[in-house]
Amino acid sequence: MVFFRDRHLAYKVGFAGLLVSIVTYILGFSCPYWAILRLQNYGYVDQTVGLWQACIHGSLTCVSNVHANNPPWINAARALSSIALVLFFIVLFVGCYRNVSRFGQANCNTPGRYVEGLAILAALIGSIGVVIFAAEFHRLYMFHFDVGQLYWAFGVVCSALAVAGVCAMLMFAFHSPKHPRRRGRRTTTLQARGPNGYPVTIQFSTDPEDGWLHIPYFGDVTPDQLEHGAVPVLPPSYEMVTSGLNYPNPPADGSEAPPLYEDVTKDGVPPELVQHMSNAGDKESREEQ
Repeated sequence: MVFFRDRHLAYKVGFAGLLVSIVTYILGFSCPYWAILRLQNYGYVDQTVGLWQACIHGSLTCVSNVHANNPPWINAARALSSIALVLFFIVLFVGCYRNVSRFGQANCNTPGRYVEGLAILAALIGSIGVVIFAAEFHRLYMFHFDVGQLYWAFGVVCSALAVAGVCAMLMFAFHSPKHPRRRGRRTTTLQARGPNGYPVTIQFSTDPEDGWLHIPYFGDVTPDQLEHGAVPVLPPSYEMVTSGLNYPNPPADGSEAPPLYEDVTKDGVPPELVQHMSNAGDKESREEQ
């Protein structure tokens, strides 16, 4: 379980750049401005073409340029660009689910770099498609640049693929979360004296990523009162937590003994919980006596 806020800054920048590049790729993929041609038909008419449509430049007149007699290279460019688009949609959905959705962050335990891998694959496949388109278009109009040239949407697609590839590799390199709390978790300390008079320290995590049970629930707690419907965990016996593991021998100097936990309620521990534990300890102490 990894939360987006605990990711490395480079991963966050890469993910944001990847989202922007995917949206940019979709824009360039759908625009009929991959190339511009100057046609002679009762004068010169500029025509812009894309993967799917051809339009009269400067007007809204567009027609489909998908025909049975299309050359193989344009069909190959369409197929590869479409595959890249499908992969980018998967990356967009899975990436947002794992990094934006709180449910996805809390329940996704797969450590693999699936988002990064799919994004790199999509960028490679899309790059092959634009290379085929550019190479064949250059071959056809190598000596006729006044007749045919690549246009702005082609540059948009190339830029989007380049940025997507770089951002995906950045995410791949910094996939592991930079999470200082995993090196030093936030804990709350309860301190008390056991039946034998030894001071005892009880520690438990208050980090919400350590599980559903953020603090020990003692008392009458029903499952519907816990997050995600977790079953309440039974507390250990008082003898177990007051076995004196932290202080095997009584301190020679009373100043070394920790204060009672009812006097030093820590953040995240409700007073009623502290009082309940204190009462439980006093009750068992009286029973043993």
